[in-house]
Amino acid sequence: MRQVSSASETVCAAALAVACAVLLGGCGMIRTALSEQLGPPTVTAKAARVVALTFDGVDIEMDVEVANPNAMAIDIAGYDYHVEIAGKRVAEGTASERRTVDGGSATMWTVPVSLRFGSLLSSVASLATEDETTFAFECAVRIDMPFVGEVTIPVSRIGALPIPKPPSISFAGISLRGGSLTAADLGIKLRLDNPNSFLMRVASLTYDLGVGDQKWVSASQAAGVDVLAHGSAIVDIPVSVDLRAVGAGALALLRDPGSVPLLLSGVMRLSSPLPGMTDAALPFTLRAMDRD
Repeated sequence: MRQVSSASETVCAAALAVACAVLLGGCGMIRTALSEQLGPPTVTAKAARVVALTFDGVDIEMDVEVANPNAMAIDIAGYDYHVEIAGKRVAEGTASERRTVDGGSATMWTVPVSLRFGSLLSSVASLATEDETTFAFECAVRIDMPFVGEVTIPVSRIGALPIPKPPSISFAGISLRGGSLTAADLGIKLRLDNPNSFLMRVASLTYDLGVGDQKWVSASQAAGVDVLAHGSAIVDIPVSVDLRAVGAGALALLRDPGSVPLLLSGVMRLSSPLPGMTDAALPFTLRAMDRD
């Protein structure tokens, strides 16, 4: 009886092993067949654009779309991205947020990057003399495919990047336009030099005028002066100074205002029709005796 039982157990074990091999082989064949029927997703970089531009830096974005041509859903596992300028990587990042793309549908999202011009100039020194450059925005999307596993699909887009520079401000002249026993009417001219390849507009001025720590006038005025690309313009500031606030320097101010060490400080508000360029507040401090 013991020999018969042992032989029977051997036959059963062999049969089970064969059944498992057939079953596992069948699953492998099914998996292979299903994976061969899956079409690759389409990953497209729709746009790369400048969304905000200042004298300090720039914000750019790239829209990425993943289209799933299959009947079953796929999962986006995340993505890695970087930005290159003049062949140098100036920004990079990664995201692991998962999202599902149903069969026969598509999803799109935006990848944002902020760049500071100070850092860019330290990495790419040649940008200091350029009006514009190009950037390459590259994104590698990680996709979890059923029966296949994770695949990575790279996309890229090239865009144009203006390099804005603040205009320089200097005294262009001071004159006495009129006066009385109590007031001196001055005409102060400021010169703006625009180093950019696009127009800059002076919208308004807010300023303090005086000598040293003594403020004589605090005022604001609209300007509405356009400074053409790589050009210059004069901003005229009419100022009426109360001579009683000037004290002993009143006579010198009436005789020759250019000989008085006037201090003009304030904020100039600038705008530009350049797409993405935001309004800027440019502070300045000028001393009349320092003018050319």
